[in-house]
Amino acid sequence: MTGESRGKSTGVAANKGGRGSGARRQGRGTAGLPNTDPNYGFVSAHTDITNGLKADAAATLINAGIYTADPYDCAPLTGYYAFLSVLGTNTDVISVKVEAVGTTDATETIQYDVPAPHGETILCPILGLFPKESGYTSRVTIASQDGSEVYNTQDIDVASDFPNTDSENDAAGAGHPEGYSTLGWPAINQTTQASDSLSPGLLFTSSYLKYNIAVDKYGVVRWYTKKETIPAWNFLRREKNGNFLVTDEAFAEVGGSPQSKRIVEFNMMGRVLNDWVMNNQHHHAFYEMMDGTGHIISCSGYEPGERPGPGSKTSEEDVISRINFEGFTEPGFPVEEELWDLWYIADNERDPVPTFFGDENDWMHLNQAYVTTDGSNMIVFSGRHQGVFGIDYATGELKFILATHEGWAPEFSPFLLTPVDEFDQPIYGPDDVERANQEFWPWGQHNCEEVVPQPTEDGVIEFTVFDDGNYRTRQTGVDPETSNGQIGIPPRKNFSRLVHYRVDMNAMTAKIVWEYGNDDNGMGGEANGGRGYSTFVSSGKRLSNGNYLINFGAWAHDRSGNTLSIIDNDSDYTPDSNPYDDGSSKMTQTIHEVDSSKNLLREITFEDDTFKTEGSAEGTSVPDPGYRLNGWSSFRAYKMDLMPANFQA
Repeated sequence: MTGESRGKSTGVAANKGGRGSGARRQGRGTAGLPNTDPNYGFVSAHTDITNGLKADAAATLINAGIYTADPYDCAPLTGYYAFLSVLGTNTDVISVKVEAVGTTDATETIQYDVPAPHGETILCPILGLFPKESGYTSRVTIASQDGSEVYNTQDIDVASDFPNTDSENDAAGAGHPEGYSTLGWPAINQTTQASDSLSPGLLFTSSYLKYNIAVDKYGVVRWYTKKETIPAWNFLRREKNGNFLVTDEAFAEVGGSPQSKRIVEFNMMGRVLNDWVMNNQHHHAFYEMMDGTGHIISCSGYEPGERPGPGSKTSEEDVISRINFEGFTEPGFPVEEELWDLWYIADNERDPVPTFFGDENDWMHLNQAYVTTDGSNMIVFSGRHQGVFGIDYATGELKFILATHEGWAPEFSPFLLTPVDEFDQPIYGPDDVERANQEFWPWGQHNCEEVVPQPTEDGVIEFTVFDDGNYRTRQTGVDPETSNGQIGIPPRKNFSRLVHYRVDMNAMTAKIVWEYGNDDNGMGGEANGGRGYSTFVSSGKRLSNGNYLINFGAWAHDRSGNTLSIIDNDSDYTPDSNPYDDGSSKMTQTIHEVDSSKNLLREITFEDDTFKTEGSAEGTSVPDPGYRLNGWSSFRAYKMDLMPANFQA
């Protein structure tokens, strides 16, 4: 691949390394407009429902409030309890408790507070009802904050079933347009006992085009959204207002492929508060700035040919945007306040490894960026096809590159980090390139999350990276079956991992503080057949109590448990004749929570409930060349309280 194939033009090379005027720019202004497509008229409809609920309860006291199950028909395990608050001062708060009754099973009780200002009609959210499939009745108790006075108790049985699984859709003849279902409800299995050492909160996750789901510590689903209304894929719940932002692939044609131009804001009840069609793609992760603005750092891009500067540059997923979404409950226009154009910061002529369907324009594949909160004033970002980078927030100047040292233009050498051990001594010599590639550097990584060092130190930052592990070499044409170096690792011998790195920009070194996934608790490596190896998506982070959450988001495997590549010889090296592939495929998301000693506190899986086959779906005769990719895959997993502190009805 050459730089010219990506639109590289004469004179741009001088702008590399963050020194060009294009590194950080004023934003492009209005970033999107309210969605006026009549097929997406949820904002006004949901506003009408909200107003109607308040009107109906305007004269109803708390002990006889009006309960409405799933008022927006979007979040089946929720309801509103509506009443007029006459409790006292404008600081009155009530307590809501949801518990299981009629069972001796161990279950998780959810309890939270709701503000109930005097003189206002309150829509009190009821969250965490037990699903019908659990067999439990939910007892909801509404009481004073200290529990001394109970205002209302109701026993609630959720009437609706979970959505159909793929196999149920197939049996009903209501599956995928190509003849079988890929968008069904997952099979969920928690294989460990609930541990008291788990971090607080419920486990939230989602799958592309399918469902946003939250489960409690016993693996019981306590919240989910319907895919017919609420998109699922790349979601973030905001601290500023307690609402979610999520992307959707509607209205998105960039280079002939969908790239997520629709962004939806919704709350825990499933109410859609805003629906925007953006000017540019926002396919990957959001990050909320912690400076009080609530602005969002998003992975964005330019439309082909629209990047300013000399020449025609056709690329995608290579711009970091700071977007102001203020306007939340009123129709508002998102504004891009600032942008950082990675074309002028990173090496846009370096060949990407891995690629994605061989797309030469996708040289960076930016998938997450965050702004440091430790005083270093930096943006750290992950480019799946290049590495992990740090840049100065104010200037866009390049600060470091965490990636193998191969293939970089000479002017980037000063920014390449040296791997060191716990004693700050170099680990690898000049002949250890492939060993470093397999042991130290991230490959095809997704998501990077800040870990604030304790204590903080000038010039030193820490973060976690989900290292997917594609190839683990830039020598992608070498056959590992005949090579002593075992380079170009095939999926069945590979591993994905979460890595906690510490970067010292004073010494330009990097060290691994902690890692998990290579032959840990049955995950990854040849001994485990590559279990959990995910050729794309996935995430991980260090939690508030010191545990780590690792989301192996896309393990493709056949009926025999053999690990597969989703795109042969593109996302991974795959032998032309693979005796380990029996022609079937299923996608499994496996989430581990472990303590710092790697003790497994929880394993839970979400997966397709049926295998797909290359020539056809099971039970059909419909060809499907993309059968491995069309499975349950997950980009993100979080631990959060079910009820946000700043919930807005």
